[in-house]
Amino acid sequence: MKRQFFGDVNDYLTYGLLRCVLRAGGFKLLVVWMLTDDEPKGTGQRRQYLAQPEKWQVFDPELFDALRDMTARATGEGLTLFEHSGLLGKTRFFSLPVPVDVGAREVWFQKLQAAANGSDVVFLDPDNGLEVPSVPWGRRGFERYLFWHEVEALWSQGLSLVIFQYLPRKPRNSYLQSRLSALGEHTPGSQVAAVFGSFVSFLFAWQPPHAQKWPQVAEELRKRWQPVLQLVSGSCQC
Repeated sequence: MKRQFFGDVNDYLTYGLLRCVLRAGGFKLLVVWMLTDDEPKGTGQRRQYLAQPEKWQVFDPELFDALRDMTARATGEGLTLFEHSGLLGKTRFFSLPVPVDVGAREVWFQKLQAAANGSDVVFLDPDNGLEVPSVPWGRRGFERYLFWHEVEALWSQGLSLVIFQYLPRKPRNSYLQSRLSALGEHTPGSQVAAVFGSFVSFLFAWQPPHAQKWPQVAEELRKRWQPVLQLVSGSCQC
């Protein structure tokens, strides 16, 4: 995640989804921003939705109004305002930036694991999503990705995972099923599912004790966020 894009439409979808997870599941949530450096250009062009309340406010009026206010009040400080807003209840936040070298990344991840103790669910917000073959561990730009060995380590702590994933220009259903299949392989015993919008998706890996709450979470999402968010169930409990 980049601070410069705070409050864009993808954030609205993200925070709305997490509010549904909390309402329906009652989980202890840790949000891991996976912050990276701002880009030289670009200031969050996808905030036009905030000028269209007749279209967008209905999905989560409280969240919509809060994001509109935060983005208007403080450029660059919106994320801090959000963390202190109470919009995600008693959620805890892990806000250390993602390092760009391997050794520092490993230390960063150890701190993340320590911060996750006592949580039920961890939301991870990498710039792009899960690792890809073209950007292996340690290569320039690897800070934009979450890697499978990190997924496995968090899963072994007994944590359910929600992972932000940008959608590439590929057939959506087959891409998501492929990602869910891989996620299931790296999270043994999980129930996997995905929620997607026009450009982004959210991949879920539920621990068995938490999976029983997924139907309630899914219903909350359908009730509040369709048609802008759609659900895909995974085909395996790996």
